[in-house]
Amino acid sequence: MKEILAVTSRNLCTGDFQQQLKRLAQSGVAAIVLREKDLSEDTYLHLAKQCVRTLEPFSVPLVISHRVNAARQLQIKQIQVSWPVFQQNYQNLQEFSRVLVSVHCVEEAVQAVEWGAHGLIAGHIFATDCKRGSAPRGLAFLQQICDAVNIPVYAIGGITAQTYPELQCSKAAGVCVMSHAMKQDVFFWENG
Repeated sequence: MKEILAVTSRNLCTGDFQQQLKRLAQSGVAAIVLREKDLSEDTYLHLAKQCVRTLEPFSVPLVISHRVNAARQLQIKQIQVSWPVFQQNYQNLQEFSRVLVSVHCVEEAVQAVEWGAHGLIAGHIFATDCKRGSAPRGLAFLQQICDAVNIPVYAIGGITAQTYPELQCSKAAGVCVMSHAMKQDVFFWENG
């Protein structure tokens, strides 16, 4: 079974956001990525503090998305950044124990490894509402990324109970799940 990284989007959450984080932590996810791109720095920092408290009883790490200063303030050592953010800041991220970089082509993936990324998020693999109107890159793209690097690669985009089995034979270390992670009380990976 592939590792599951749950990616948050409180706007998709159908119930209480902090309760959903607890359910995710109990479900067997490897980490929770606090995405929440629409928030100001201060509001994101406040939410991240709440999430740290919520996840404290569990052994599931919180990964800060794009907010390097928030990660530093909270002393969280795992971050996820986009390729453009990584390009501009890779020399200043050495203190982090895990830097996940979102990539969209083999060239970005190879360069990210050279610059010290610890893992890659490659997508979008399947059709997804988050990228409506944009063609998915597919399993062949995922395979190209996995073949080009020697660090863990996580597939993102359209990962559901129906598409997840297609990824089991891939070289990907795991998958990132957002919509399902925010909307469900029972998660497809709990039954696998």
